[in-house]
Formats: sequence, C-alpha cells, structure tokens
Amino acid sequence: MSILNCLILACVAILIFVIYNVFVLSYFGVPSSLSASFYLWNGIKSKLGYIFTIMMFSVSFCLMPAWLEITEVISSWSHYLTVLPFLGAASIAFVGSAPAFRDCTLENKVHMVAAACAAVFSLLWCAVVCYQVAWYIIPSSLVLVWCVGLATKTHKTGATYWWEMVAFVATFATIIVECVKLL
Repeated sequence: MSILNCLILACVAILIFVIYNVFVLSYFGVPSSLSASFYLWNGIKSKLGYIFTIMMFSVSFCLMPAWLEITEVISSWSHYLTVLPFLGAASIAFVGSAPAFRDCTLENKVHMVAAACAAVFSLLWCAVVCYQVAWYIIPSSLVLVWCVGLATKTHKTGATYWWEMVAFVATFATIIVECVKLL
C-alpha cells in the first residue's frame, strides 16, 4: 500500500470519528465518555446505539491498514513494533463490539479492558515508534483538548471523554504527521 493510500485511509477514519463526535455533541452535549454515547443513542425511541458500534468498527478498519503500513516504513526497526497499532486498532473494534459497559457482565469486562488497551497501545505507539514527533504532539493534544474541556466547563463531568479525545487526537495527529513526512 502506498503512503498516499495510508494518508487517505487515515483521513477517512478521522472524518468518520469527527462527524460522529459532532453529532453526539450537537444532540447530547459532552457525554461522560465516548462509550456513553451508545446509551445516549439507545435512549432515543428508535434505539440507535448501533451507530456507536458502526463508528468504532469503521474507524478501526480504516485505521488499521494505514497504521500498520506506516509503522513498517518509519524506520528499519519499527516493523518489530507493528503489534502496537494492531492491538490498538483491534482494541478500538472490541470497544465497539462490546458497547454495553454499564452492565455487570462479560461485555463490561471486555469493554473496559479494550478501552484501556486502545489508549495504552495507541499512546505507546506514538511515544516509542514516533518518538521524534511524540514529544510535541502528545503534550499539544493534551493542552488543546483540555482547553476545550475547560472552556466548555465540561472538564469534570466529561473527564473520561476528554481523556479519550487526547488519545485519539494524539494518535490521529501522529499518523498524519508521519504520513506527510513519508510522502
């Protein structure tokens, strides 16, 4: 796969993610977490919680091939670490496949572990594989997202949501920067 195709796939994943979040924020305001939007959609008369699952699958499946390809070509040793983007993207898909995290079931455990793994593997990839840009992308993402949370006065009620946004923004920004560097 060419780097241009990787960039296009990454942009599609970002576009899906942004459109979903714009709709969630427009309809419901800032949720307590991204996953809580599943319950917000389900609260609508027509039970639209599946939109959350579709979004998570779409983001994961668009991001994974691009993310893996970029990791393999970044440096001579980075191909040993393709497990990080694979596990990060797979964890995003698992979060979408187990959206009912409020129930005390196996689905709750799968969701919680997958959500933590998605954040950890994504940020670990940024910090280890893309260490040249991670030192400014991760802190910049943190400052940007938390400023939005503070400005909207939702930094406490939506704290989990904003932490998730930091992980997504940092990962998306790192992927885009690395794609552009490789073009």
